[in-house]
Amino acid sequence: MHCKFKSLSSIAILLVLTLFINGRTSAQTPKNELNPKKLTMGVGLSGGIPTDKDYKPALGLDIRFQFPFDQKLSGMFTAGYTRLTSDVYNATIYYPLKAGLRYAPNPPFYIAAEAGVAIPVIASRPTDFIWAPAVGLNFQKVNLDLRYESLSGTVPTIGGSSPKPALIALRIGYTF
Repeated sequence: MHCKFKSLSSIAILLVLTLFINGRTSAQTPKNELNPKKLTMGVGLSGGIPTDKDYKPALGLDIRFQFPFDQKLSGMFTAGYTRLTSDVYNATIYYPLKAGLRYAPNPPFYIAAEAGVAIPVIASRPTDFIWAPAVGLNFQKVNLDLRYESLSGTVPTIGGSSPKPALIALRIGYTF
């Protein structure tokens, strides 16, 4: 089952990259006109505070593809790497693959919601469901968002298991 998630994830990434390439080779929009149908790609760096006191601050990197449906609503696909460490538990390291929507009711302010899978780096661990609501600000090429990110599942402990921690994270992103 773990291999099935990796295969599906690889297919999804290839599909998004294909759409990205096709979007970049389509007709150019005249300068100073907003093109609401342009697929964009960006990278981000995240730092977060876990909700469980036994964990240390988290770090993450991601790549995000965004496709505007209109002036205020966009679809998103995000793939990344997140690492949570602890003195009590084993490190929780995963590759989040999320899809979601971003709505800008009053630009540059936006709200977003993503959900997907968190594929563990250690192959013997199960793949978890991940969800992340966020609020943010978008300034042309740079965006900032504050999100709550939560994983399903548990972490093995000496006495049994403990729920995986959620985190509150700040993401700084750059859009190409």
